Amino acid sequence: GTTDYELALDLAVDNLGRAHIGGYSDATLDLQTVLPQSVTPVQSLPGGLGDGLYLVINPNLTGPQSLVYASYVGGVFADEIWGVDVDNQNAGYLAGMTASGDFASLNSTFPFSGATDGFATRIRPLGNGASDLMYSVFVGGGGFDRAFGIAVDRATRDAFVCGTAETGQSSDSWCVRLLSNGWLVSGDLFGDVAQFDMAISVCCAQGGNYIGVC
Repeated sequence: GTTDYELALDLAVDNLGRAHIGGYSDATLDLQTVLPQSVTPVQSLPGGLGDGLYLVINPNLTGPQSLVYASYVGGVFADEIWGVDVDNQNAGYLAGMTASGDFASLNSTFPFSGATDGFATRIRPLGNGASDLMYSVFVGGGGFDRAFGIAVDRATRDAFVCGTAETGQSSDSWCVRLLSNGWLVSGDLFGDVAQFDMAISVCCAQGGNYIGVC
């Protein structure tokens, strides 16, 4: 952390034993200044009013050297990462919420819409700059939408993302399936009428034959 406000919200461990951590930061720090000289993040500068923050930490190293990758994820307004998972190639999968119309998207089936949208982002933390962004897609409609959980089928690298869609006096839970390139191929909306429902976590069996949402 810095002297600003940071919050870690989820983590996953890859095949190399490194921790992939997602959360939130309102720091103004240029991440390039705290990374190894050979590592360039997808987004080194904050976008605005608070951004998602993605870190990769090697627990076998000590001190500043343990931070092997870091990137902001966000635009001019508030952005947060709530869910993290990894695939068998050690890429990070991030799920969260954005209020930023200029949020960087890639391969998104839908445009940004509404007050907030859920998002799912896949990043290879190799340090090659923008080329490490494999996809970044919006999930949401015309209201307040948030993505809280993400789980990756390591056999296919499909991602299952869950969250909530709020319109007016109620909200529904949802879960969608994304292909390895970010294309949305299926989804379900579930919840009680006139109630507030929220899906905050998802898990999946290898091969995508079974998923659990809570």
